[in-house]
Amino acid sequence: MKIIGKTDSDGFIVTATGDELAKICGFAYLTSMPNDKRPSAGMEIKVTELYRALVVSRERKNEIAELANKLRTAAGRVDSINQALAAPIVEVEVKG
Repeated sequence: MKIIGKTDSDGFIVTATGDELAKICGFAYLTSMPNDKRPSAGMEIKVTELYRALVVSRERKNEIAELANKLRTAAGRVDSINQALAAPIVEVEVKG
């Protein structure tokens, strides 16, 4: 990314590759972005909102890790329930 100019206010005019813009938006490459999210002329990238999300995730790293563990546990329980529900019920005939 290269700064090529300055606006009248506190802004800048930059040139960037598609992959650089993709990384700013949280994607590895331009080709990994959904077509409707890919940068185009006139589009605004809300960098401040992306930065806030990054700061929150960094500041709440432990809380997010704990939540991830709870979700894994819950998913395991749901999988167990689904397996139990999917198992066929076998009727056994008792002779006697």
